[in-house]
Amino acid sequence: MTPACDSVRRARPLLGTFVEISASGTRSGALHAAVNRAFDIVADVHRLMSFHDRDSDVAKGFAVDRAVEALQALGVPHGLVNAGGDIAAFGADPFTVHIRDPRDAGRILTEVHLHNEAIASSGAALDRPAGAPRVAIVDPSTGRFANTIAGATVRVSRCVVADALTKLVVVAGRSADALLTRYGASALLVPWHGDVLATRSWGKELRPAS
Repeated sequence: MTPACDSVRRARPLLGTFVEISASGTRSGALHAAVNRAFDIVADVHRLMSFHDRDSDVAKGFAVDRAVEALQALGVPHGLVNAGGDIAAFGADPFTVHIRDPRDAGRILTEVHLHNEAIASSGAALDRPAGAPRVAIVDPSTGRFANTIAGATVRVSRCVVADALTKLVVVAGRSADALLTRYGASALLVPWHGDVLATRSWGKELRPAS
C-alpha cells in the first residue's frame, strides 16, 4: 500500500523577517525532516552572513536558494520558500503569489503564478527605513536616491539574482531591458506617476489580484 502524501507549512522569525517554508508531495515525516533542515540552513546563513537583520540583502535571496536546495536534496517534490517577499518555488504545480504595491504596502498590486522560479521586490513602502526619502536606493551615477521608480519586482531562476536585480532595476528604470535580458529575467516596474510597466518577457499575468 502506497503511503498518502502530505503537506507541511511552517514559519520562523529569521533574516529580520518571517521565513515561511511550504513542502508537499511525500510522507509527512520526510517533509517535516526536510523543512527542519531547510530552516537550519537559513539559520546558518543568518548567523554567518547577516550582521544587521533588515539591511543584509545577502542573508534573504541567498538563504532562500539554499533552503530550496536543501528541500530538493531531501526528496521534496513541491515547495516554496518565502523570506519577507523574496520567494522561490519549485515543483509540478505553480504557486499563486501576491505582489504588494511599492507605493502602498497595504495594497495588493497584482498576482503571479510562480513555477520553478524566483521573485523578489524592492520599493519605497516595502523596504524604506523610517524617515528616509522615497526610495532608499542610491543611483551610483548621481550619488542621489533613485526617485523615478517607486519599486520593481523581478522574476528569474534564482532568488539571489532576483534580489540583486530589483535594486538595479529601480535605478535603471525603463532602460533596464538589456540588463534583464542578460540574466534571463523579467520585471514589473511601478513608477511614482503613470501606468505600471512590464517587460515583454513578463508574460500576460499583469492583472489585479482577485
